[in-house]
Amino acid sequence: MRALLLAFSTAVMMGQVPTVQKVEGMQDVFRHGRVFVTGQPTEQDFRTFKAQGVTLAVNLRQASEMQTLPMNQASQEALIRELGMTYLWLPLREESSFEPSVVARLAEAMKAHPGPVLIYCATARRSSLLYVAYLVREGMAMPQAMDIGRHMKFDSSMNGLLERLLRADTKP
Repeated sequence: MRALLLAFSTAVMMGQVPTVQKVEGMQDVFRHGRVFVTGQPTEQDFRTFKAQGVTLAVNLRQASEMQTLPMNQASQEALIRELGMTYLWLPLREESSFEPSVVARLAEAMKAHPGPVLIYCATARRSSLLYVAYLVREGMAMPQAMDIGRHMKFDSSMNGLLERLLRADTKP
């Protein structure tokens, strides 16, 4: 473990690991490399993400939790498609929905869209969690991925859900 932490520290000092940036002028928007992680965007936010080059928007909210929003699931999807982005709906809410197949679907979509990607939910917690699971699935060491997540909205109370997302998952 000590060697792993030393290797990670060295990589950070050498600039090999992108840092998490809080996007100025937007609430709870974090950027790590080409990925934006955020809570629920507004219509204007979606337009801003498009202007930033986002080609894939991944919605983690269930339809039921979006019924009272100005834009429900269907209208969000329509706007995203109208803006020329691909929409992927991966609803995560109930514990049973936290499965390795969700991480695999995100990985497939991200591979197909090499440009900037937006992952969003209500508050950026589920978005951060899924992104951490994605990083681990793609080969990043768990401590490094969790550290990136902690600079977003991931915290230790989510460890059990992270384990569910990674359980028995092997990258093809």
